[in-house]
Amino acid sequence: MENLRGVQNLKKFGSYKFRKSVPFLPATFHTRNLGSNKKQPTKFGTRPNFLVYLQPQMRLTNKKILEKLKRKSRGNIPLTKAIDQLIKDIDENSWKNQNELNKTRKDADNVHIDGFYFFNINIHRTMILIEFEDNEAMVVWAGTHQEYETTFKNNRNTIKKWLKSNDWI
Repeated sequence: MENLRGVQNLKKFGSYKFRKSVPFLPATFHTRNLGSNKKQPTKFGTRPNFLVYLQPQMRLTNKKILEKLKRKSRGNIPLTKAIDQLIKDIDENSWKNQNELNKTRKDADNVHIDGFYFFNINIHRTMILIEFEDNEAMVVWAGTHQEYETTFKNNRNTIKKWLKSNDWI
């Protein structure tokens, strides 16, 4: 039971997710009858229902920027659904590299070598720093497409200057 408590704690903090997998080979487990100190082997079926294993998830921090954008555009249902979908995609995946990210989110645009990506969310854009090794993603900036064009001018050099001036790189 010690391990199960650890698994529950990991599930509670949201850094891991549980999945069903392929059935495994038969195993013998030792149980004790109440009132007896003698271990008795108990053989479970050769094909148990499922095996639970842990898979690390991507952790999204600084969500407050996206939540503020949702509150500001409360009546824009497609935008709120797009934000929820982006958060869900990040929370449910553990991308190892840019190729895996692009399979899930085709709108991911790598704008800096340090792992900064722009994502389209309806008519808005958001910049997210993704650290594949640490399974972490951090929201850096979010705004309308017009704000994106005035701030970053659709230019990678301007994006790099903005990141430097805001102490991101």
